[in-house]
Amino acid sequence: MADTPHPADSPSGAFAPSAPFDDLTADTVLRSCDGCHFRVHRLVLSRASPFFDTMFSLPQPAGENDVPIIEVAEPGRLLDCFLRVWYPGADMAAIDGLDELDKIMELALAKYDMRFLARILQKHVETYTETSCVAVFALACRYGWRDVAKAAARQSLKLDFRKLYSDTSLTPHLKHISADHLQALLRYHNACSLAASSVGPDLPWLSSESCWIKCSEGCDIHPTRQIHFQNNRLCRIILRTWIFHYIDAAAAILKDRPAANVQDPSVLVTALSNTAACNGICRTNGPRDLAVFITKEFIPAVNSAIEAVPLEISF
Repeated sequence: MADTPHPADSPSGAFAPSAPFDDLTADTVLRSCDGCHFRVHRLVLSRASPFFDTMFSLPQPAGENDVPIIEVAEPGRLLDCFLRVWYPGADMAAIDGLDELDKIMELALAKYDMRFLARILQKHVETYTETSCVAVFALACRYGWRDVAKAAARQSLKLDFRKLYSDTSLTPHLKHISADHLQALLRYHNACSLAASSVGPDLPWLSSESCWIKCSEGCDIHPTRQIHFQNNRLCRIILRTWIFHYIDAAAAILKDRPAANVQDPSVLVTALSNTAACNGICRTNGPRDLAVFITKEFIPAVNSAIEAVPLEISF
């Protein structure tokens, strides 16, 4: 068990390091910029970081009891979080958001050249993909994590272009990446917008069993529309126009947000109201056939169109 730290280890009211950084048998002290003393073992630091390995080859100023004291630029709280990511016997600290994680990554991967931490820190960054996709994209580009960048770019498709552009203006993490990477993200969103919103009008998958095709007679509420498409052979079919209204409405939201939910109530309510107003089989079969069409055919087709769009970034 670690001994109780000396009162002088940290100034009054400052962050107080706890086990294992209060070990009086340690042979080195890291002193934070706010005066916190972290008692550590030189061998551990040397093995973990080429930076420290080189430093310890040079004469070090001795402190109390001839224990070398190394001044570092980081405050106690940040230094504690950084050490607890990798120091033996240390419990992981709760990281206070992506900004603090970014600072820890800066220490580990840039300042102290601890490349073995890259995978661990990458996993932590990935947990912020849904909530901070632009920042995660920027960090992934900075550290060359292609898969993380792709996942973050895909998540950005849930934002409309104006929101995405606004986020790129307000995200401080973007200062570390090139303009080319930022432009790649914006081009990707635009290309996915065009691809996703263009899926519906092609209608290459329409089943002849769908009610909007079979309901060719008996309904005087919804007009019909003829379309021609190539499906092994040139076909001409007649459909109730309410299905086109749904597809047009879905295309509109996909153009703004390529990964939008095409089952959004604002879109579905109108479509289902139209089926209920039909005098033919769309009244009874419309909700079921529309649900099958959306989940089995429309959504997979949209996803396939998006998957075909490349994210053009180079690391």
